[in-house]
Amino acid sequence: MADLLVLDGFSPLPQGPTLSLSLASGKSLCILGPAGGGKTRFLRTALGLERIGQGRATSNSPVSHAGDAGWPRRATPLSVARRGAGSKRANLAGEALYATGLWDCQNTSVDQLSRTQRGLAELLSCLSCETGLMVVDGQFDSLDPWSFRKVMEAFRKRLNVGYGLIAVTNRPELAVHFDHLVVMQSSGVRFVGTVEELLRLHGEAVIEVETQNQSGVRALVAPFEISIAETDRGVVLRAAEGQQLAARLLSEGYGDIKMVVLKEPTVESALEELLR
Repeated sequence: MADLLVLDGFSPLPQGPTLSLSLASGKSLCILGPAGGGKTRFLRTALGLERIGQGRATSNSPVSHAGDAGWPRRATPLSVARRGAGSKRANLAGEALYATGLWDCQNTSVDQLSRTQRGLAELLSCLSCETGLMVVDGQFDSLDPWSFRKVMEAFRKRLNVGYGLIAVTNRPELAVHFDHLVVMQSSGVRFVGTVEELLRLHGEAVIEVETQNQSGVRALVAPFEISIAETDRGVVLRAAEGQQLAARLLSEGYGDIKMVVLKEPTVESALEELLR
């Protein structure tokens, strides 16, 4: 697979931590973090639209940007999709309109669309183009869960045939849909990796055990690096390797254990720990 974007010792800032990252064709990158954290600046410097602070950024593909830049005053979803597809690929415009659910209002002025529909219309330029790298800067954040799932399926189909996707978002729950993750805070990079790596490094599994034998459970888990808190119903344990601990509790024959609940870490909780 060809690399669509290569970052080498890169940072949008002239000093501080840097990162190296390659985005191959067929892969996606999520730039995530709180508002004002420097996500758009990171994106623009990575694409060569602003001056780089450190290192190098090499884009090896034409880029299509979601958004309404350059739309005529009376733009419609159909005209936007056709503009992205070009005159020779009208079928791409139709596929994009179906994917965004805008087929039935394709001739409606964009100004008359709902907020969610307008966000969908701004994605048409990416979904109807033939450029290799698609860039979405915040448009996903305006979508309801149903609309997002539908358009993400369309983006995934394009990834499967070799396109690349970079998206900027404030919504942690969207991160699981991407191959790579960059977390920004105060214009600096706080994390680079996959969602699985984020959860492993900064996530926390919580095991809740309902039992009357609190001293016995405490003694059993004492060798583990965990925190233990007693409650009215039993004991709450927090451990990085929660699955193994839960299995051991059940296999050691604690007959009065009524319940063992494993609460897996989430992206939201891992980010809260990372950015604390």
